[in-house]
Amino acid sequence: MRVNHLIIGCRNARESVSFYQDLFGFEVISEFVDSGTGAAGFALALTREDSELEFLLVPFGEARLPSPQHIALEVETTEKFEKLLSRANELKLKTRAEPSLKSEKMGVGNLSINGFTYQIFYVLDPGGVNVEVMVRESK
Repeated sequence: MRVNHLIIGCRNARESVSFYQDLFGFEVISEFVDSGTGAAGFALALTREDSELEFLLVPFGEARLPSPQHIALEVETTEKFEKLLSRANELKLKTRAEPSLKSEKMGVGNLSINGFTYQIFYVLDPGGVNVEVMVRESK
């Protein structure tokens, strides 16, 4: 089983496209009209040798934002993690070590899940979605 796609609500679709392209390297694969909102949206994809991730950016009204509340994107290597952290800093994004939007702990944090330890950081996309970037530490 795999995730087919994710729908991410946004205030401004073009602004959100730029965020996901500039930080993560996603590409626009199509434009569409959302059947639920009637608004124009974009399908983005990130294809790698061993995986593919696709999601749809759909403009939502303020009452439905942020949607979803949290996305976790796991990268394969510490080198890729550090490259994304560096890119986030170049883009002047506020990187938080904890998920809370009120957290004042900036930079990188650590998380243990199911016996694995991860390095993590969080950034907000333009629609207010909390995006977690994580890499599993080698044992």
